[in-house]
Amino acid sequence: EAPLAQITEPEQLTCSRLSVVLNGISNEGSTPFEFTWMDESGNILGLDNPQSIEVNEPGWYQLSVLNPENGCTTTTAAIVTQNIQMPIADAGQSAELHCMQTEVMLDAGGSSTGNQFSYNWSTDNGQIIAAANSLNPVVNSPGIYQLEVWNQENDCRSTDWVEVLENLPVAAEVNPAFPPCFGDLGSIEVLGVNGGQAPYFYSIDGGDIFQNDPLFPELVPGLYQILVQDANGCEIEQQVAIEEPAEVEVDLDVQTTMRFGYSIQLCPHFNILESEIASVQWTPAVGLSCSDCLYPWASPDHTEEYRVRIVNDKGCEDDAIIRLIVDRRPAVYIPNAFSPNGDDNNDVFVIYAKDNTVEKVNSLMIFNRWGELVYDVYNFPPNDPTFGWDGTHRGEALNPAVFVYWTELELIDGTTVLFKGDVALVR
Repeated sequence: EAPLAQITEPEQLTCSRLSVVLNGISNEGSTPFEFTWMDESGNILGLDNPQSIEVNEPGWYQLSVLNPENGCTTTTAAIVTQNIQMPIADAGQSAELHCMQTEVMLDAGGSSTGNQFSYNWSTDNGQIIAAANSLNPVVNSPGIYQLEVWNQENDCRSTDWVEVLENLPVAAEVNPAFPPCFGDLGSIEVLGVNGGQAPYFYSIDGGDIFQNDPLFPELVPGLYQILVQDANGCEIEQQVAIEEPAEVEVDLDVQTTMRFGYSIQLCPHFNILESEIASVQWTPAVGLSCSDCLYPWASPDHTEEYRVRIVNDKGCEDDAIIRLIVDRRPAVYIPNAFSPNGDDNNDVFVIYAKDNTVEKVNSLMIFNRWGELVYDVYNFPPNDPTFGWDGTHRGEALNPAVFVYWTELELIDGTTVLFKGDVALVR
């Protein structure tokens, strides 16, 4: 009699069930039956005539049961099926948050659908605020969001991820241009914006007026609130200062007096370094040792107003004026006594004058107390004893007395002055 040969219905291979057991069933004999398993290619499976085997591949499996007492064999077969079809996980397109859209619904509609599928969203750096187990969760934070789709029938799972971005203007590169000189105007230019959605619009009045030009020219120095608005209406604000440079200042004494024939150095005071001075100009140049130096010597013949203009290396300038009053009384010394006694000390009555003040003595006349002319000389230089009076008249030494002198001096500018006085002749 042939033995019984049956195989219990095998389970299905899935993503979590990687192998199944095939159980052979037979009737019992006085001698144990021999079980032989083969796959659909005819390969013998298992050792020691197992009644059950474990397989991990789908396909037909054949069981042969041999009754060794009579040599009868019964063969049967069973099929092992497999379901490892992966579900589709499609997390959808990336989304964007900004100031006007603070939350967004993700769309995983491209994923597998059906009652056997379940969904789970997770994130390490974002935030899910609703529907984390649906195709359309709601999130309100930028980050990476991962979707897992689970097919409950075969325990297969697929994942996909989508990034949610935050697009906000976060910083602006602003370049203030300071005015070169005190009283000039500056400007502010936005060179670039980090983040946000172009095009950008700009304001410096708190948002009352926006413009698409990032340059704000002709601004007075001060603090400005730069407001940048992107295409979504999101804004950032940044404070910028336009600094006013120090005013270039130069000062001179308003007025000073000097003697005719003398020199005085003009010394302006300024509030910048000499190394920052690009040019100096004195006007008028007449009577000055130089007209483009800082500290000229002035020796005018007449009262004069001098103006100095200083320009720094940025083109900023200032000027100042000084009035030099020239005391035109010449520096002349006429002795009131002399002693012609031959001791070489004050022996001659001489007209003395400071150098470069008197061009010449046009005339010198000396009279006695009766008005008689006792000495006269013309057209001679001052300070020269050769042309002085030695106290004689017609070759005779005069007795001590008081005499009257008249002298006319021609100054270096061509004008003449008259001096008169008494001189005592002492023996």
